[in-house]
Amino acid sequence: VGCPGRGEPYSDEAIAFMRRKMLQRDVEVEVETVDRTGTYLGSMWDPKTNVAVTLLEAGLAKLQTAFGADRIGDAHFLAQAEQSAKRKKIKGT
Repeated sequence: VGCPGRGEPYSDEAIAFMRRKMLQRDVEVEVETVDRTGTYLGSMWDPKTNVAVTLLEAGLAKLQTAFGADRIGDAHFLAQAEQSAKRKKIKGT
């Protein structure tokens, strides 16, 4: 998933949301690969919930399928979360 970068619409909300949800919490990070720019691609779990699903449901991220949906673990759950936010007209969806 892609979250807004600093200065983009909803970036402050996304940062505050993640701080509330993740700061000082135990999480599990699964690194699946590193792209050619050095960006790690993977998943973060808190403790049994994929954090990407939470961000998508809150309308604070967008599903990125440029790498191919078949390479994204739980892609159908992520797509459902994004569609749910769009139906509810939440934030930047």
